[in-house]
Amino acid sequence: MNKRNKYPLKFLISILITNILVSACQSNHDEINLEPSPFVLSKFQLSKKNGEGETEWTIRSPEARYQLGKRLIRAINFEGTIFEKSLPTFNLSAKSANVVNDGDIILLEGDVFLNKLTGNKIKVKGDMVVWNTSDSILTIEQRPVAFDKNIILKSQKAKFDNTKNILYFSGSTNISSNSEVDSDSSGSKFNVQFNNGQWNFKTGNFKAEGPVRGVRLFLSNQKYQRIIGNSIYGNTNFGHIGLTQCKVYQSNDYIESQKCQWGWKDELIRFSGKVKLIRGISNSQLSNDSFTTKLSEDGLIIMD
Repeated sequence: MNKRNKYPLKFLISILITNILVSACQSNHDEINLEPSPFVLSKFQLSKKNGEGETEWTIRSPEARYQLGKRLIRAINFEGTIFEKSLPTFNLSAKSANVVNDGDIILLEGDVFLNKLTGNKIKVKGDMVVWNTSDSILTIEQRPVAFDKNIILKSQKAKFDNTKNILYFSGSTNISSNSEVDSDSSGSKFNVQFNNGQWNFKTGNFKAEGPVRGVRLFLSNQKYQRIIGNSIYGNTNFGHIGLTQCKVYQSNDYIESQKCQWGWKDELIRFSGKVKLIRGISNSQLSNDSFTTKLSEDGLIIMD
């Protein structure tokens, strides 16, 4: 069992920030600075193993400075690898890093990336990340973004629990089409807004709280669908996303159901539970327990 850090995370971070500020202030008072000059390392590498001898993580840098008295390492062009059962599962990179207490806490700054190496190649990025290695928690402090080849998730706050392979996000959050792909096969882009939730990087399961508000825009004719729901769920491995207590507005038409699900792999749209379809032009209505359809060539849901 890993030995937990006896100092609270906030305490260690405050010490780190204080050390940085004190170092900056004392740079103009070298005559009273009794701290030895830091060791300059042309190559730095550190690793951690668990009680069974399995590698948990490694970190490295081509250049670092080690302040022995403060147990603080300042590294540039930082890289790291997280392991599961001694197999690499994530790579880390940042412009710089401050390593506290020989790796208990690692503060990464500048273009920080966490790249998933297996399965669905998910990436997480942010401007600053605090890595608590004892608990295997990475907290993305500034502008967290997570994305794969299909979707981009942006939130106000996020943290990744490596022991569970889950990204937790909170505050105002949205999912949109990945800009690496111009559009999906139907020629559309989407943007959906919601609140707190989680994304399991291993299973692909995704869920979040509402209210949910979204728009799906069709690029060829600028037609759009407006989507409203109580909560959102899906699976990025299987390629679908769904809403509960769903309402869809398009042109003159309206659809509501207890659940609706769109699959970007099979291109099917499924409505289930007290489904009601209303055609605006003819004012016709249809009620059913379930309804499965596709998109027409102009991007609208086929309601026949």
